[in-house]
Amino acid sequence: MVGGVEPILVEVAILGDEDHVVNAVLIHEIKDHMAAPMSLLLLVVLAATLFSIRRALKPVAQTAAQIPNINPLKKETRLATERLPLEVAMFTSAVNKACDRLGDLMRAQRDFTSAISHEVRTPLAVARLELEKIRDPRARKVEADLETLNQLVEQLTTLARLDGADCIPTQKIDLRQLGEEVVSAMAPLVYASGKSIELIERGSSEFSGYPSLIENAMRNLIDNALRHSGPQAHILVEVGPGPAFRVSDNGRQAVAIETGPAPHSPPRIGLGLKIVGRIAEIHGGRLDIARPPAGGMVAEVSFPA
Repeated sequence: MVGGVEPILVEVAILGDEDHVVNAVLIHEIKDHMAAPMSLLLLVVLAATLFSIRRALKPVAQTAAQIPNINPLKKETRLATERLPLEVAMFTSAVNKACDRLGDLMRAQRDFTSAISHEVRTPLAVARLELEKIRDPRARKVEADLETLNQLVEQLTTLARLDGADCIPTQKIDLRQLGEEVVSAMAPLVYASGKSIELIERGSSEFSGYPSLIENAMRNLIDNALRHSGPQAHILVEVGPGPAFRVSDNGRQAVAIETGPAPHSPPRIGLGLKIVGRIAEIHGGRLDIARPPAGGMVAEVSFPA
């Protein structure tokens, strides 16, 4: 007894429960003491779980966003491994090691190509000088073959240097002016071969890039059209609209791009187009090749605005 008050315990027994009082009481107790608190607790647990998962996967998402920017030739473009879960850090470390090995292989291939090109260039020059002293039609044929081989060596050298292009500061490129310079320089060679060339401006716009590489790409496409179009073909160089240019000819192409050079044709066509494609890729652009039903070939190089 506390404070003069005696507690009383009352037990109620219901027999039959025709009015389902017990069930009503149980349902009421479940709603008040279990359903409502558990629902709130479930929402809190679910929100906390989602937050924890998103926070745990945030470094993984950041790492995935870095993958498109990986350049095997640049050490600074490797994936970060700090503050990552152990398993993900091990995976990114393995990716970085694979990129290092790929970069070493690409550098070795580039150095090998460049070295071979330089070693071959001098004997070719000496051979051409000696052939000039021989007054025989067969010597002229060999000179033409040596010229083709020399151009192949030049293309190999250019291809080897492309990977270092991003070390050079970019400049604003005016495609109209560049097209005029390239067409003017190559026009004598085109006319000497019995063909014609024309430049059309279609609203070109400036963009940032490497002028020497864009000039090389345009020269390659014009030279490709010159060498592999039919007699008296007309070569059309169009600059624009926007940051793009295209070179087309109305003569039938003698070489299929997909299958490589045909017999008795210079082997540099595939390499030249590969160089143009690589130059477009360096600038974030693309090279598209089309063959009109009437014959000839259209090569278009487009760059991002």
